Amino acid sequence: MTFSVAAADEDGNVVIDMGEQGTAVLAKCDPSEVVNAIAQIGTYGDAVA
Repeated sequence: MTFSVAAADEDGNVVIDMGEQGTAVLAKCDPSEVVNAIAQIGTYGDAVA
């Protein structure tokens, strides 16, 4: 997977262009949000090989 940074703002949020996969946004959040998101992925996500 390749990607490039498409934009960044003064708050530290970054938009990433991921080609065919679309775009992603990286933004500040509380650590508990990350833990909850990982738990959701583990519960409902599909394995990628």
